[in-house]
Amino acid sequence: MNLRRSAFLLIFGFLLMVYILMAMSHSLFVIQRIASLQPLGRGVEVRPLREVRWVEVPSARFVQTGDWIRTGPQAGAELRWADGTRMVLAPETEMEVRKSHLNRLNRSETSLFRLQRGKVWTWVRRLLTSDSRFEIQTPGAVAGVRGTVFSVAVEENGHTRVAVLEGRVSVRSRWEEWTLWSGQAWETEARRVRPLSPSEREEWKRLEERQGPPLNLESPPPRWTLEPFLQLRGSTEPDAFLFLNGQPLALQPQGRFEARVPLRKGLNRLELRAVARDGRESRLTLEVRRLAVDTPNPEQD
Repeated sequence: MNLRRSAFLLIFGFLLMVYILMAMSHSLFVIQRIASLQPLGRGVEVRPLREVRWVEVPSARFVQTGDWIRTGPQAGAELRWADGTRMVLAPETEMEVRKSHLNRLNRSETSLFRLQRGKVWTWVRRLLTSDSRFEIQTPGAVAGVRGTVFSVAVEENGHTRVAVLEGRVSVRSRWEEWTLWSGQAWETEARRVRPLSPSEREEWKRLEERQGPPLNLESPPPRWTLEPFLQLRGSTEPDAFLFLNGQPLALQPQGRFEARVPLRKGLNRLELRAVARDGRESRLTLEVRRLAVDTPNPEQD
């Protein structure tokens, strides 16, 4: 009896150790992708993970996995990630960031969103790896991409509409699966692929004209660090003007930039701003916390 009990405890202890090691390896290699949320007008709200109340967003802030975003009748919102991925939410839109993380081992990304109502335009400029997922789920369908420019809308009657400006989008509904290419659209009500309408193309044209220069970082900065400096590397339009916390930042050929940013202890807020020669501009806000040597790792809380 004692032998069986000892064997059971030995096996249980081994399995527990394996589980702990797997959890530790996951936390070491899988990091959250944090997005910068910029309100476009008054009436943008966020409901953070595990919260029940909505909080108004008067200025730029960060959103992450589990956060809900909604826009009012006179307001839109823009989400930007460090790799250049960009989403614009139309007025009266409600969306959840279900998952957003990066696996540093195989460089795969997982970005999952739930669009409850409204419309969102999305730019995924980089070709994602075969292990990556970028999906927008609606009550009637799921749109998945590998690298493209597209929009997803949920109408008042609950029907889903997907329109592709560039690239390819796979759409799954309860009945079937479709592949949409550049210049095509699909609706749950019609259940067929059609060309983009002139009004849809005009809508994209207006969005592109208002879009500021790209702001792409080679890799997302850490949420916390013990180092006194942060190395930023990325790119924007070659003829744009670039500023870091209001100070000019020199551009290299092809629009590349590099900066060694000193970090004070505690929370550091960094704002990159790119201004095109015609006045269009883009902003990317980052937050990095520099820890003291004896400060606990915040990821373990």
